[in-house]
Amino acid sequence: MQTIIVKIGVDISGLRPPMITAAWIVLNIFMEIDKECVITGGGENAPGRSKMSRHWVGLALDFRTRHLSDSDIKALSRMLVARLGHAYSWKITKSGSNKHLHLQYNGKGL
Repeated sequence: MQTIIVKIGVDISGLRPPMITAAWIVLNIFMEIDKECVITGGGENAPGRSKMSRHWVGLALDFRTRHLSDSDIKALSRMLVARLGHAYSWKITKSGSNKHLHLQYNGKGL
């Protein structure tokens, strides 16, 4: 059984239910591609984070992707589309030292 690793300094204490569900979905995807699942961003103060970020209200998370190959990224993308639905948006930053998956809940009804 694999678990989600939370990077030191990351605050996930204020996560809202839709993001807890999404984190489990992402963990299952990482397990399927046999990769470690690390949350690298939550509600903590991070350099460059917008004041309007969904991170501040527990509706966004960042996951490490620098350890994923191009084929892993393609598989991750395919599975995210199939499993998350239209209430979520996501982006994979592929360049630089801060390679990560940003995932946020945009739905209504909280």
